[in-house]
Amino acid sequence: MVKIIQRVGNSRGLILDQATLKALHLRLGSKVHLVARDGVLIVTPVDSDRADDAAFKAAMKKTLKTRARVMRRLA
Repeated sequence: MVKIIQRVGNSRGLILDQATLKALHLRLGSKVHLVARDGVLIVTPVDSDRADDAAFKAAMKKTLKTRARVMRRLA
């Protein structure tokens, strides 16, 4: 499949047709992970629950570390 990079507002983007989205089990608003490796762009669907959980855990770990004294006082 050949696609053309198009202007999308002030950015550039690839427009995916409905058949492609359906084949990849994607929809408007789906999160994808992009990796550029050896001149190839790899697009992988992101399981948003796991991504959000990982981001939350990382934020909590950082908060607990940097605000340990405050957290102990609040406990």
